[in-house]
Amino acid sequence: GTFRMTNPKSFVTEHRPKGRTVLDPSVIERIGSNAIMEPLENRLSSLLIETTAAYIQGRGPHGLFHQIQAAMAENPNLKYYYLCDHKG
Repeated sequence: GTFRMTNPKSFVTEHRPKGRTVLDPSVIERIGSNAIMEPLENRLSSLLIETTAAYIQGRGPHGLFHQIQAAMAENPNLKYYYLCDHKG
């Protein structure tokens, strides 16, 4: 079958330091999208690199932060740089 979002609305939300465009599909289209993406996400997440900071359950910026802390504990001379524009 085929699934397409017919006419998703969007709006800009202001986040520091920049605004973001957010899609706002109808409830039916959101349900359809989630029904497709949930099984795909379960299969594809294991293929992504372990240090991805994508918003995937069990990963994300907080998980990456803890990995950086663990690596620094193993090697105190380790230098790193991580830039994140998320402020929460």
